[in-house]
Amino acid sequence: MTPLLNDDVALVIHPNMTNDKWNGTVDVQIVVMPIDKMSKDNLEEVFYIMQGLVAAFNLMNTDEAFAQRISQELERMAEAGELISHTGNKDNVISIDQWTKTKGNA
Repeated sequence: MTPLLNDDVALVIHPNMTNDKWNGTVDVQIVVMPIDKMSKDNLEEVFYIMQGLVAAFNLMNTDEAFAQRISQELERMAEAGELISHTGNKDNVISIDQWTKTKGNA
């Protein structure tokens, strides 16, 4: 993974641990690196996109139909080879490392 650079905005998924084990919940956080080249207006647009991703995550947890659509799209992307995944060394867990570029505007 490329290290974060100035002007990057990242969505961080932080797994919550209880007694050194993942308790099945996560915190979703937005990280904004120092702004170097991007205008304040552009930053606001990118930040709005990130807030949309946070809202989508919330809908995955509160709207069963939306969660099913996301699951179907992930399956489609995996079958099409659009996701890069690996098999971890603990309990044969599959985790997504990277998303491929998508078409359209976010």
